[in-house]
Amino acid sequence: MTDKILAKINTEYELFFMQMMSCTKELLYSRSREIETKKAITSFLRDEVKNNKDIKLIRMSTSINLLDEFYRYATDHEDISLDEAMKIYMKNYTD
Repeated sequence: MTDKILAKINTEYELFFMQMMSCTKELLYSRSREIETKKAITSFLRDEVKNNKDIKLIRMSTSINLLDEFYRYATDHEDISLDEAMKIYMKNYTD
């Protein structure tokens, strides 16, 4: 199951990357913060799936888009650090 979730995360990032590659330079520049944030989220998710034995992988598999979920939570809570926001939101998949 771990491999399936990692493949899901990689696919979500690849689809996001391909979407960004179809943008103009100007739009790409304006979305650079989103790109860097989603890169960090992707890395965090990969590490968590590999190392956190408390994650409910079946619950993760039912998510439509993990990357967008974590990004939305992080941007809605800009008063805390990205790392802290990701750890807090990860509780949705560990409790």
